[in-house]
Amino acid sequence: MNNSEVKLTCILTMLFVISFVLLFKDQIQIMHLNGFSYWFSSDGGEYMKLYNTYKEHSLYEAFDKLYAIGAPILMLMMFKGSVYPSLIFSSCLFFLSLCLFLLSIEKNRLAFFVLCLLNPFVFLSFFAINKEIYVITSMLFFLSYYNTSKKKFLILCLMSVLFCRIYMFPVFLFLFFIFPINGEIRRKTLISSILFISLAAQVTLNLWGKTGLLDNSGFISVFFSKLINDYLYFIAYIPKYIYLVFMRFLSVIDVGFVGVYKSNLRDMMVSFYTIILILFSILKYFRSNIKCSDTRYLIMAIIAPYPIMFNEILHWRYYIFVLPIYLAYILGVMRNKPIN
Repeated sequence: MNNSEVKLTCILTMLFVISFVLLFKDQIQIMHLNGFSYWFSSDGGEYMKLYNTYKEHSLYEAFDKLYAIGAPILMLMMFKGSVYPSLIFSSCLFFLSLCLFLLSIEKNRLAFFVLCLLNPFVFLSFFAINKEIYVITSMLFFLSYYNTSKKKFLILCLMSVLFCRIYMFPVFLFLFFIFPINGEIRRKTLISSILFISLAAQVTLNLWGKTGLLDNSGFISVFFSKLINDYLYFIAYIPKYIYLVFMRFLSVIDVGFVGVYKSNLRDMMVSFYTIILILFSILKYFRSNIKCSDTRYLIMAIIAPYPIMFNEILHWRYYIFVLPIYLAYILGVMRNKPIN
């Protein structure tokens, strides 16, 4: 795909999505009201409940209470509870980030385009309001910055974070300093950061106070929490990373696809998608010359959630920003830099 084909493909796909949303906007609105949207988005129905709670308030009055929850609820307030404007905005921003990233690479453009859209959190996000689409969008902007060194992409990345989760700021700050754009991995800084975050994690959790998220959790989740509280987060990290990837399979085995948590099927699809990417990444790693390859991006995908994974939230969807990194590594589309 040349540059013109990339732009045309992204624009036409975006217009198709927007047309679909506009054509079925009433049905999409209804599914956010009756709870069916939980099959597509973990929080779509929750945003509607919050809107119904605060709809009598002005956006200015409710801003300080709702901003921490996320941009989707603010957009519902802005558009009087209509879902489709929020979906159109998030889709446009996503396709902008995807187009800019594709323009920043020189090969495997069509493969990345297709495989990125096959991410369940991407294509389902076109039909239900959520924050995950902004998480993917912000990472695509960041990778565009990494490929081009253009600061405007970094600015777009940070602006996108404002629409998803504020905790993404420390993630990008961490990546920015550990993986300098025109230099080697700062190994000493990485090791120091790993140890510092392990010490700071327990203090941070104490400041947040008891969340109750582990009250009904199993032995493994409690075990990870104990390691983190004992300042051993650096030991718990990789096992917890793997556990979160596979956890939804365990949930499906326990309660099935249809249960209280309606997102079981979607989250299992995301876990399957993640596992495929990780397996292909491992295969590429053992078949490549690690001294001269883009292995730094595999390291980046593995270590990126470290600044935030010590929390008690046991959902892989909070860390799906690593998926574009795995995909970019597999397809070899990032600029190669030495890792030594």
